Amino acid sequence: MSDYKTRMACEYRQLATRADKLRTMLRKQADGTLDFEPTCPIELLRHQLDVMDEYADTLRRRAEIEHVELNRYQRSDADIAFDALNQLIAQEFEAMLAGRRYGNKPLEEYASTRYHAYTFARDKIWEALEEGGSE
Repeated sequence: MSDYKTRMACEYRQLATRADKLRTMLRKQADGTLDFEPTCPIELLRHQLDVMDEYADTLRRRAEIEHVELNRYQRSDADIAFDALNQLIAQEFEAMLAGRRYGNKPLEEYASTRYHAYTFARDKIWEALEEGGSE
């Protein structure tokens, strides 16, 4: 499979995964089982999901025209690594906010340092993959 087809399949998988997570969050919020209060308005999150679904549909139509099998490929090591980094980033962001909320300056500063380091690493890895034209 050519590089652009591989990237398209990866992009579709990442989009589908993220849309599913947002859909689950919105479902939990609607039935009262979400364990946090979103800071973003629910209507904006619903709009985001609509746009993500529309984009996924566009990718599916394009894949059909260009003969790309979107669901044929398993998650790559890069997908798994990005998920892990994104989880670390989210944890450090929450810790940073908790430190700020409770006036714990050392916690806020340590979490902020880790948050920015993980974000920087993720972005640099993404750039390297993009330049290399591979997953």
